[in-house]
Amino acid sequence: MYFKNLDQQLIGTLSALEEATATEIESNITAFMAYDLQRYLDLKEVNRCVLFFNTYELLWSGRNESEKYSVDSLVRKMAENLPNCLFVISGREKLRWNECSPIWDSKIELVPIDVLESRFAKMYLDSYEIEEDKIQESIINATKGHPYYLDLCVDTYYKLKNSNKEIGVLTFGYGFREIEERFFKSLAKNEISMLKVLSIPRFYDAELFENLVERFKTGLSIVDFDSFNSFSFIKCDTNNKYYIHILMREEVSRNISKELKKLINQSMITYYETKLFKADLFLDDTLFYFSELLYTYLLHLKTVFY
Repeated sequence: MYFKNLDQQLIGTLSALEEATATEIESNITAFMAYDLQRYLDLKEVNRCVLFFNTYELLWSGRNESEKYSVDSLVRKMAENLPNCLFVISGREKLRWNECSPIWDSKIELVPIDVLESRFAKMYLDSYEIEEDKIQESIINATKGHPYYLDLCVDTYYKLKNSNKEIGVLTFGYGFREIEERFFKSLAKNEISMLKVLSIPRFYDAELFENLVERFKTGLSIVDFDSFNSFSFIKCDTNNKYYIHILMREEVSRNISKELKKLINQSMITYYETKLFKADLFLDDTLFYFSELLYTYLLHLKTVFY
């Protein structure tokens, strides 16, 4: 490992990780993350910060209900030990941390986010130059203002338009399942193959995209990277990592065979193991690759045994 500008005590602790078990490393991740964040705040002379966690349920993937609170304990520990940080946690389920400890009764504020009203959904469609009144009405009725399905309808609209196919009032069906089915019918075979492969990892970047394209022969290449990422349900973060919306991942994953899931997981495990064995890794990279390896390994075990 390669360390720079760290005190000797911390260097000794980090070096000891090379001999530690996976469980021991996982249990120490919170302390290192908290230290790293606090050190950054001190260097920048910042007293407060906000941490955002999106699609929070992904932390629980590969674990059963009884293990749920052990999986996200690192987030709770950070929230306990960083009083100047506001944790904004986005997910589909209400946090139930008070079942672990009553201290959370007064510390968690639930902010429900509802679907878009018709007028706002119309403004959204206008912004994408989908202006035909009857088609707008059809989309809004079918999606009920759900942002994800509105996005999917926009993708479908332009896929059909660019293919010179007719778009009518009945194009978008009458419900969520019909919207998804219509969207998949608008895709090319190689796009569907790539979506299947990328629905297994939590995220991907250009390197991983190319790696998986070569491994599974999807029919795309790295040249198609930007065009593939133009789908509205794919978001890019500040570190150039791409995330497929959880609802899309779940829908695609339901239609992937168990054997293919195992092969994709095995490929991901090999990918992250190769990354970890590289010399001169920084601490952040080591923790990052290890956490992704652990997540993928647990997901693989779930696929194999359930």
